[in-house]
Amino acid sequence: MKYIEPTGRPAEKFEYEIIHKEQEIHYLETSASLIKDLEGKPIGFRGITRDITERKKMEEEQERYREFVENITDGVWENDLKGNMTFVNEATCRAMGYTREEFMGMNNRTYTTPETAKRIFKIFNEIYQTGSPAEIFDYEVIRKDGEIRWLEMSASLIRDSEGKPIGFRGISRDITERKK
Repeated sequence: MKYIEPTGRPAEKFEYEIIHKEQEIHYLETSASLIKDLEGKPIGFRGITRDITERKKMEEEQERYREFVENITDGVWENDLKGNMTFVNEATCRAMGYTREEFMGMNNRTYTTPETAKRIFKIFNEIYQTGSPAEIFDYEVIRKDGEIRWLEMSASLIRDSEGKPIGFRGISRDITERKK
């Protein structure tokens, strides 16, 4: 038997679809490399194949969720327990006049009046204490250009995988025209 050696090049990785015996599409990922004999002649392949169907489904679901959040006309946001923004969608940026980069890490007291900040703190504290979502009406905000706008929003608690509260997420809608 001749000694067999790999080519020394990294394995090629590729994905492809198959139809499973239940007539379902499954996605596979294969890493393969060429095997040569001592004279350098190709004599076969060595590889590993794994089923990545669940990962592909999760990626598709995440993409669908991302598209929904980015294309909805209402503001979608998340903040940490101190009120610092950790995520905003494009609609939130348009409503407030800030770029996404400007919003990241910004505390809610930056774009609210002191009275509104106190009111919001009480509501978010109740959400934190009870774990129950809340609706907030007539939420006054100050846009980057100084214009006062009115929002209504709903907010809920975000928990980590162990159930520990780590922040809040919500949806907001500009109701300034309706309020006028």
